[in-house]
Amino acid sequence: MDEPTRTAGNEPLLAVADLRVVFPGRSGLLGRGPALTAVDGVSFRLEKGESLGLVGESGCGKSTIGRAVLGLLPPNAIMSGSVRFDGRDIAGLPARALRPWRRRAQIIFQDPGGSLNPRMRVGSIIAEPLRVHRAGSPAEIAARAAMLMDRCGLPRTAADRYPHEFSGGQKQRIAIARAVALEPDLIICDEPTSALDVSVQAQILNLLKELQAEKRLSYLFISHDIAVVHHFCDRVAVMQAGKVVESGPRSEVLGSPRHEYSRTLISAAPGMHRHMSAGAAAAGRASGG
Repeated sequence: MDEPTRTAGNEPLLAVADLRVVFPGRSGLLGRGPALTAVDGVSFRLEKGESLGLVGESGCGKSTIGRAVLGLLPPNAIMSGSVRFDGRDIAGLPARALRPWRRRAQIIFQDPGGSLNPRMRVGSIIAEPLRVHRAGSPAEIAARAAMLMDRCGLPRTAADRYPHEFSGGQKQRIAIARAVALEPDLIICDEPTSALDVSVQAQILNLLKELQAEKRLSYLFISHDIAVVHHFCDRVAVMQAGKVVESGPRSEVLGSPRHEYSRTLISAAPGMHRHMSAGAAAAGRASGG
C-alpha cells in the first residue's frame, strides 16, 4: 500500500494527545458512586489515507475515543487533552463551531439497523447529510443519493423502501453510503462488521477498502476482532483499561507484540498464532538467532 499523504504543514489529519475521558459516578440511595475513567491519557496520529485499528477487550475505552473525537460524548462526560484535526484543536468546541468540521468526519456504527431511522425511506436516509449541509439543489441531492446507492451495491429500488426490508449487510451498505455522502476525510468505524456473518464481513471490508483507495479516506477502525484488523489496517494500537499499551505498524504489533497484554489478546484470536509465530521467526533470523 502507498504511504499515506500528510496534510499541509506536515500535520497528520488527526492527532490525539493525552486524551482523558471521565464519567462522574451516578447518584443513588447510597450516595454518589465512584467516577469511571474510560480513557486515560491516550495519544495517537492518523495520516491522510491511512487506517488505524484500535483493538482491545470490550469496555477498554475504544468506542469512547471514537465518540470523543467526533464530539459525541454525553453532556456529563469530563474530557481533557487535545484532538487536532488538520492542525486545529477541536476538543471542547461548541456545536456551532463543530458543524463545518462534521462535514469532514463521519461514523459507521456496529448495529446498522439501530443506526438507521426506521420511519425514513432509504433514499432519504442517504440524502439526509446532503440536505442538512445544503450540499446542492433537491435534484442534485437526489442524483447524488442514487449514485451512492449504485456505488455501495444497492439497487435503485432501495430508495423507496424502509430499512427493515433489508438484510444486515445491506443495512450496513446503506450506513456506508450515508457516511460517504459528504465526501469526508475521516470515518470512524465502530465495530462495523461484528454484527455480520463472515462472508458479508468480507464484502463490507472490501467496499470500505475500495472507497478508501478512491477517495483517500482515513479510517479509525475500532474492533475487538484481531483478524479483521490484521486484514484491514495499516497500523494498530492495543488498548487495555483506557490506555494504549502498544502501537505501531500492523506487522510489528500483530506479528511480534512486545507487551504481555498484546500477546495474550492476539494469541486468543482464532488463527492469529500463525502470524505471531511467523513474526517471532523473522525477528530471530534478523537477530542472528
